[in-house]
Amino acid sequence: MSPVGHIPLPASTPNGFLLDAGSVGLNEFANRTLHQALDQIAAPWREGTVNATLGYPPLTTTGGYPLANTALHENFYEGLVPERLVVLKQKGSQPGMVDIVSDVVDGVERNVLRLSAMANRDPSVDPNSWWVSQGALMQSASIFASGRFSIRAKFAPIEGLVFALWTFHEEEHRDAAHLPNGEVDPQFVDGATGWSTRLNHEIDIEIPASCSGLCATSATGTCAGQFDTANLNTYVFSNSNGGGNGYANLCVRAPPKTSFVSMDGEYHTYAFEWHTGSNATSPTASDNCTSARVDFFLDDVYIATNDVFVPSRGSRFVFGVWAGGAKWSGTPETDGPWGPSPTGVDERVAHAAFIAEVDVCPFLEPGDAMFPMMFDQPTTPAVQQLWMAKSIAPVVPGQSAPSGGGAVCPPGSAPG
Repeated sequence: MSPVGHIPLPASTPNGFLLDAGSVGLNEFANRTLHQALDQIAAPWREGTVNATLGYPPLTTTGGYPLANTALHENFYEGLVPERLVVLKQKGSQPGMVDIVSDVVDGVERNVLRLSAMANRDPSVDPNSWWVSQGALMQSASIFASGRFSIRAKFAPIEGLVFALWTFHEEEHRDAAHLPNGEVDPQFVDGATGWSTRLNHEIDIEIPASCSGLCATSATGTCAGQFDTANLNTYVFSNSNGGGNGYANLCVRAPPKTSFVSMDGEYHTYAFEWHTGSNATSPTASDNCTSARVDFFLDDVYIATNDVFVPSRGSRFVFGVWAGGAKWSGTPETDGPWGPSPTGVDERVAHAAFIAEVDVCPFLEPGDAMFPMMFDQPTTPAVQQLWMAKSIAPVVPGQSAPSGGGAVCPPGSAPG
């Protein structure tokens, strides 16, 4: 193994990727010792439940969701199976935008998951103004920590949409003034994000990039429509508005004549490898081959690494398409990929993404941690859940089950 090298940005990698720094959080919250101390406090509730309103214990140390210790390998040979993947009801995602269709993947007809989006026009406001009203997001039914997370997908180059895959886990911990009298939450970090500590453990690949520095020479100063750009993010703390002072935003442009979306009409593999660290008991260890970091890949080609603000808490794996806003992803076109909707002249639909495979291979590293999310517990009423189960039958009969398996998968070819 060789250590992950640190280089000043902007820079070009030997593989031809252009890297630049976006927003970078405060060093105080890149403190691995602080994260580990919070994880140790959280440990008794690893598979428990917490207060559904305030998010703090004590409720019970049992009865919650466990971390998965076996791999997820999905190629939709049985259609959409909710025991493996469910529909996430956030960011405008709607179950009606999710379907199973047939497509040719690497020369073979197969079942694939189709994720669509809808754009609407409001003639009373502006007859030429369109906005994305619906998208489609999926997430794993199981919760994972360290591991390799990847999808094999074909994304269309459609302005108005963000194409993304990420892990997500959120908690809120309050100061004593915002808890019942006499109660304290030992995971509250004074000064982190006001009177509440918002743990936002998240890893992102987002296309296109939202980094103005990477696309400052464009007409708008943004990366809208530039599908050879992407955000590579790691979060641990955030404010209530989704911004934060504990995250790293790495901006990247693909090598010339390549893209992060499927300009060639073929399927591509998007992946990151999340290491919570095997030296978790030695936060000052200098060997970053065994420390917390996230390595990012496109078609198994190593791009770069984030080794600050690295999450540790178990998360669901999310992927799909959603509206990023005009300043980020542009506006939906009224022709081209946005086709007429059968339900009305002021709606247009785009078949935005086709997913052929979803894989999560746990590493089961000692730095893996867990704590219940107050809105995502077995006790959460169905009406309040942020996800829903949907079953769809396969359309291509006789497709083979995915290969692979086993509890732990080896990491890829990144340094370290």
